[in-house]
Amino acid sequence: MPAAVSGLCHTPGAPKHHRHGDPSACSYGADQERRTLVVRHLIAPMPHNPRMSAPISMTVTSRVESEVARTLYALPHYLPADDERILAWSDELQKAMTAGRARAFAGFAILAHLTGDLEGAERFLARAETSGFSEIEMAGARIPIFMNLGYASRALAECETLVSVERMNIGVGLPMVVGSGGLKFAAHLLARAEAAGIDLSSVRQISQIRQIAGIATRIAVPDSRFSHVLDIAGALLRKQQMFWLEESPRFTYDHEMQCVGIRYRIEVSPDEASRLNGELIDQVIGEGLTDVPLSIRFLGTAVAVETN
Repeated sequence: MPAAVSGLCHTPGAPKHHRHGDPSACSYGADQERRTLVVRHLIAPMPHNPRMSAPISMTVTSRVESEVARTLYALPHYLPADDERILAWSDELQKAMTAGRARAFAGFAILAHLTGDLEGAERFLARAETSGFSEIEMAGARIPIFMNLGYASRALAECETLVSVERMNIGVGLPMVVGSGGLKFAAHLLARAEAAGIDLSSVRQISQIRQIAGIATRIAVPDSRFSHVLDIAGALLRKQQMFWLEESPRFTYDHEMQCVGIRYRIEVSPDEASRLNGELIDQVIGEGLTDVPLSIRFLGTAVAVETN
């Protein structure tokens, strides 16, 4: 199967297709925004208490935030738990415990997720909650962990708690909502933003997001089924212990097929990407999800080096 083959994309009333190529490929400028947002959600600043030595703690934690953000943006695979960076960041966060336990525990959660340890991340987040994190802060911490580890359904549930006009975070939240399968929810958020006069022109991939949300208003497929397909893709990435590259998946929309496209760039060879795409298609068929107009494709970025 060619590397370009994606997940099944089926338009209601039309034949099923294995999609090739990217007829609506978006222009895309990769930067560190997604990964930085991930860290800032996970280690959100707590209100300053003048009776505590918070400035010292905040300086230490901010430094860890920046270093983790730079690492995570370009990280293709999970880190081993004994990686020297993990150990060094853990030591730094331990120093921040006295003045900011909740924020430090959230920092430990992101370190656990860098190793692919969801259970460990959730244990640290539970301690962040008992140390003072609010429901909203907890949702903001969970979303990027779930998304980075491929748990789209769980990420979408948290997005529905966190993202709203009232919280003034639609611009940040929309890519996360679409990336977790929340097409109808994205359409709702776009309508609310338009009614409130919120300018979304600076949101990355906003043109694609608008097109994708548009199809959600015309079909009967619920967001849960889009998320289910993304969960399958996420499970394949977890099996490989891989993160995708860039700030977020690439969103596309095929007008002819009326099909949403989500592309994950991963550090494997094109041949390995092809194998994963074939496995994805088989699982989508096996789960009875061929009615979902969603085409998922893994794009291999690794170039084989010839040796003589």
